[in-house]
Amino acid sequence: MPRRRSIHDAYTGHGGQAAVMSELLVRLRNVAVPEVDVGEDLITFRSGTDEPVTRIQVKTANARRLRTEGRYSARVNVPLRQLEAIDRPPLHYVFPVRLGDRWVEFLVIGRARLFALVEQEDLGYRNPASGELELVFSFGPETVTCGGLALDPFRHSWDQLPVFQATSAPAGSPARRPPPSSGGRPSA
Repeated sequence: MPRRRSIHDAYTGHGGQAAVMSELLVRLRNVAVPEVDVGEDLITFRSGTDEPVTRIQVKTANARRLRTEGRYSARVNVPLRQLEAIDRPPLHYVFPVRLGDRWVEFLVIGRARLFALVEQEDLGYRNPASGELELVFSFGPETVTCGGLALDPFRHSWDQLPVFQATSAPAGSPARRPPPSSGGRPSA
């Protein structure tokens, strides 16, 4: 049985979602919130293009400072049913981490990649009682780990989201013409 969420958890979760929205917006990507949450919190896209949207699930964590200066840890839970689902269309997780009074980290990872790490590297703890994968991240100035596995490539890695990899021209814009052939005439 999943743990009961408190009112504080609800506010923290929505705060993390707003932080993710803000990060996407300042990177010139539009964001929409589905009216009904059925496993994706945000949909992001490049306005004015015909590129597909990117689906995002946000899981927010409050970090706690560790004894070693500059180190802290944070825990998130991911529903196993969601993680183990067929990744079509692809879903991406963003884990915003708040330490004290500010957002300090954003881990960005696709569902398929996270599932592969769980299956192949034994990442996290599968809690059968809650039906959730528990992930405890440990952050340092230069590294982030979970259960000893380095997750540095996912730290602030917004460019891993498909919405940042697309390169099509805005919808309605003329197609690019090939450069002219010798003699300045278009090739046939």
